[in-house]
Order: sequence, then structure tokens, then C-alpha cells
Amino acid sequence: MSNPFYEPRVRETSSTTGTGSTIVLTGPVTGRKAFPSGLDTKTVDYAIEDGNAWEEGRATYDHGNRQLTSRTVYRSSNGDAAIDLSGNQQVFLTIGSETMDSILSLFDDVDSDNDLTDVVLAAGKYLQGRDSGAAAENLLGM
Repeated sequence: MSNPFYEPRVRETSSTTGTGSTIVLTGPVTGRKAFPSGLDTKTVDYAIEDGNAWEEGRATYDHGNRQLTSRTVYRSSNGDAAIDLSGNQQVFLTIGSETMDSILSLFDDVDSDNDLTDVVLAAGKYLQGRDSGAAAENLLGM
């Protein structure tokens, strides 16, 4: 599974109803940003708040249709299943626990002396999984 992409301060409204695998986005919440076009076709970690109901998962962003597709729910207030969307929810990008676990596992090889080279190599491994190696090579000075 590829590493998801993230952009800060992204939060949109959605009028989608039900528990389907697609969530249509209708525009940014006041003071926040819309999902950027640069995330088109990228896997993202998302969260939804709908009244007292909530959901966290992973989906693919489709910028042309302004929607999240292939919604996979990891955790929710509905027994970790998709929540029944009311049509009045907010959807935002987050860093899910699965993603954080993946990032932290890269540091398993870091020596107890916290050698900076080990930390940079671990960060490079993470970036390499995201961007076909280009970002990792830049980080590592290759």
C-alpha cells in the first residue's frame, strides 16, 4: 500500500448521504482550504465529522469530480464501519494511525544513539515510498 498524501488545513463540507464508497465534496469550510488539485489520484487519510458521528479512513481523491472514492473505513463511531452520512458533514485530511505506524516503523533501525544519519535515512525511506525516490534522493544528497 502506498503512503498517503497530506495537506494541512484542508476541510470541506459534503452533502453526500448514506454509507457508499464515494463522498462528494461541496466546498471549503470558512477559514479552511479545499482539497488541492495536486492530490488528484493520490491516496489520502481522511476524517469525517457528522454531528456526534465520526469516521476515519483512507480514500483516493478525484479532483475532476471533487470526490473521495474507494473509501476504506478504519475506525468510526459506528463500530468501525462506515457512518450513515446525513448530508451535512465535514470532511478533512488527517494523518491516520496506520500511516503514523508506517512512519514510526521506519525508525526501528535507528540506533539508540539517535545518530542523525539513521534519522535522515529513515525519513528518506518514507519519502521514497511516496515520490518514486526523487524526494528521498534530494534529502539524502544523492
